Amino acid sequence: MNNNYFHEDEKPLLKLPAIMLIGITLLSVGLGLSLLFLPWYFTFLGFFSLAIIVAIFINPYMGVLIFLMGSYLHPTAFLPPQFASLHLARNLAFIVLFVWMFHVLVYKDFHFTKSVQTFFILGYALILFLSCFKYFDYSFRQYIEQAIKFLILYFIIINLIKTPKECIGIAWTIVILATIAALIGISQYIFNVGQIYYEGRIRVIGTETDPNLFGAQLVLSIPITMSLLWSYKNKFVNILLISLILIALIAITFTFSRTALVALLVVIILAVIRPVFLKPRNFSPLILFFVSCLILLPFVPQEYWSRAKSITDVNDVAIRSRLTAWQLGWQMIKENPFRGVGFGAFKYEHLKEALTSPDVKGGYQAALYAHNSFIEVAAEAGIFAFIFLILLIFWAYRNLKRAQKLFYEKGRKILLNISIGFEISMIGYLVGAIFLSYLHLLIFWIIIPMAVVLYNVAEGINEEN
Repeated sequence: MNNNYFHEDEKPLLKLPAIMLIGITLLSVGLGLSLLFLPWYFTFLGFFSLAIIVAIFINPYMGVLIFLMGSYLHPTAFLPPQFASLHLARNLAFIVLFVWMFHVLVYKDFHFTKSVQTFFILGYALILFLSCFKYFDYSFRQYIEQAIKFLILYFIIINLIKTPKECIGIAWTIVILATIAALIGISQYIFNVGQIYYEGRIRVIGTETDPNLFGAQLVLSIPITMSLLWSYKNKFVNILLISLILIALIAITFTFSRTALVALLVVIILAVIRPVFLKPRNFSPLILFFVSCLILLPFVPQEYWSRAKSITDVNDVAIRSRLTAWQLGWQMIKENPFRGVGFGAFKYEHLKEALTSPDVKGGYQAALYAHNSFIEVAAEAGIFAFIFLILLIFWAYRNLKRAQKLFYEKGRKILLNISIGFEISMIGYLVGAIFLSYLHLLIFWIIIPMAVVLYNVAEGINEEN
């Protein structure tokens, strides 16, 4: 007697993906009915969350784009007060991570991407975590908000972006998000919303909390926009990209940020010169860009040029406060070389030293920050955190250069230009990091994993051929 009751060709009536679709349908109906007894904004939030979850589950790559949109634009600031307290970037990071994990459980399509950069970013995160123990209650809250975003962003980018089309999609996403942010900044200038600057001028903050950070974020998007400009021969696309660059330049001008100006000059020069040495050469977008800039120059406020001239004025309060911050930061590093003063504690140590040290004058007259990303990380978390950060940046730069070599050999022009754009953005970031404390800036934590992705894509193309 054959006791094998179940036959191999028998299949379940419903598979897990089908069950998921039924569940989504039932949840959608439930959300519609919730309008009968819940406030509209709860239903809106539920619908929005469900849409995000479904999109990520069906295509995890959408999770990367959604996370970038939420982190870059901070849309809760423009929503009703009920949503103002939402930590959107942090919550989106968790949503993307967990939905992606569930997708992997259902479809079993996960392949972990290995990279030396992963060890460096984990080492950096670990050292920052250890630095929290000096003032744990204060530091850990700041650490978890920052570390969650850059760690999850790193891992979802290197593991979910696999193809040339997806790399190009990320580049276009950055350009579009930067344009939206720039338009928000321009509207702030028009309607006098921002930080007051002398003679009634407004310093716009856009989607950031500070005009310098906003200016830097836009500056670092320009090389990526220009990399697309160099890649397309379509005149309509070129005119569109030129327009987007000009919108970003206008918004950068309205920040009145001197750091953004210095970084802008560096990235513009590099973005214009680098493609000239590549074959075949195309000078028409370059000519169109310079003509557009010449048209724009007369509309730049006179105050902007006055502020730009003060970059080398050591008597300027902001310049003097930077020099003081660097001095105090160096003292902190010498006194606490391994442990640091504690994550996020630089400003309090700055204030204490500025008020008590006989060698420091005027250090309390400006924001109490390091005004230098490298000094800040070394002062707060010690020299090992600084070493891991430098290794992370160096390896990302190395991966981008190796990717460029492979793309050039295989004639993949658009991917070559995009990798050059990310490289120039990184250089611009390093220039700005000398004058700003902005290690949390989103675009930097996009460049780092994209270096891994572009190199892996380049190697894949090389193996196919």
